[in-house]
Amino acid sequence: MQAVVIHFMAAMLLCAGCMASKNPVYREQDVTFEPSLVGKWIEIKSKDNALRRNDNKPVSVARLEDRPCYALEGLGSGKEVLVGRLFSLGDHYLLDVTEAEPVHRHVFFQVMILGDQICLAISDQNWATRFFHDHPDALAHEAGKDSMTLIAPTDEVRKFLLAHFEEAF
Repeated sequence: MQAVVIHFMAAMLLCAGCMASKNPVYREQDVTFEPSLVGKWIEIKSKDNALRRNDNKPVSVARLEDRPCYALEGLGSGKEVLVGRLFSLGDHYLLDVTEAEPVHRHVFFQVMILGDQICLAISDQNWATRFFHDHPDALAHEAGKDSMTLIAPTDEVRKFLLAHFEEAF
């Protein structure tokens, strides 16, 4: 099983204001390991949530044991361990992140590797709210005050995200 173990602010990843899914967004056959993510990175406060390679106050990204996994430490101030998987969806890479146990929901980010930067793009909650207001039967979902949880099966969520990728991210 391929996984990413992340030690950073749980509130940032399992946040209000983003789409999440009750079911995994990945399929096991689409999970991958990207060696270029391994290294020391610093967080850049910017609209694209970039991380840059640097040894000053780094976010450490390492391969976890002999598994194709990542361990990230030093991002944010949280202590909660989160688990995620890097996977492909069409021509895109996403990171599916959950609590370690019990898993209540999957939050997903688009991952872009741009030279010396990793950009994590969270889904657009405003777009999702408008879309599901106009198309309530497009995909099974639950709308909360500050969140949107997709409750459809994995294959339906993947099909939906592929069809609306540019708008959703």
